[in-house]
Amino acid sequence: MSRAQIPQDVMDKIVGMLSSSISVTFMRSIIPAVLALASVLFMGMASMKDLIGHPVKAEPNATEVPGH
Repeated sequence: MSRAQIPQDVMDKIVGMLSSSISVTFMRSIIPAVLALASVLFMGMASMKDLIGHPVKAEPNATEVPGH
């Protein structure tokens, strides 16, 4: 069945339900994004510590791939 064979009122309902579900999905995805942003803001300048309690220092050139 092609799209041209689907009655207009049925097509309108399908499009309406799809757009509604997409909107709800994006609205629900805002919640974890806001929580992540809030947790980053509350971290401030806190330092990372290893399991023993020593500060963790960033390694120089940590983003470089060895041998390249």
